[in-house]
Amino acid sequence: MSLLEVTDLGVDFSTRHGIVRAVDDVTLTADESETVVLLGPSGCGKTTVLRAIGGLEAPTRGRITVAGKPVVAPGPDRVVMFQEHSLFPWLTVAGNIDFGMRSSGLDRAQRRERVDEWIERVQLGGSAKLYPAELSGGMRQRVSLARSLASGAPMILMDEPFAALDAQTRTDMQEQLLAIVRAERRCVIFVTHDVDEGILLGDRLVVMGTRPGHIIEDFQNPLGTQRGSDMFASPAYGTFKQQVTELIRGRHHTTIEIGSTND
Repeated sequence: MSLLEVTDLGVDFSTRHGIVRAVDDVTLTADESETVVLLGPSGCGKTTVLRAIGGLEAPTRGRITVAGKPVVAPGPDRVVMFQEHSLFPWLTVAGNIDFGMRSSGLDRAQRRERVDEWIERVQLGGSAKLYPAELSGGMRQRVSLARSLASGAPMILMDEPFAALDAQTRTDMQEQLLAIVRAERRCVIFVTHDVDEGILLGDRLVVMGTRPGHIIEDFQNPLGTQRGSDMFASPAYGTFKQQVTELIRGRHHTTIEIGSTND
């Protein structure tokens, strides 16, 4: 059994113009230590699916389970990281990371040790006593990443967490996430509309379309498991990116045919 199972998910919203079907007939799975990227244009329901998995949005139809248990509300087995850092401004870097571990069962000394470890892992050494207002945007997102992963939750849900960062900081964060997730063997569900980011991070890519939000294709990343930003210059990457882009643009006849180049 997969860690995550989403079956025939549908989410409707009531508006003053009537019922809007935001997502319909979405079925997907995710295994432990697998990063699944939800990729597609704005308005295709990526965030709605993510929020439903997180227990933040009630499904109208279908079923979601994590480790065999139905999702009916947020829980400590799932941590959500949003585009905005969502740090507590009255807590320091160390305090924010520690807050994410309050339900972990660790005592204070164990949490303190884990906070120190994660501050170093996200390259924020010397920043433990700083407050969010004293940090750059990239540093705040590093704290958010550390807080999410330090929690010990088996599933991390990420909604375009790097979208507001400058290009270099975004690349650094993507590479850092890849390294940490590979070492930690967590399940990550990652939402983005950026094709480069999706291909870099995703072990599996789930391409979604609109009206209503639905899955167009769900496939393994053929570029292998040792992906890095150096792959962007390769011909194989260029071919694969074009195929994915055509799927997103609605050319559903496109077939992902490229062979694995790096395993």
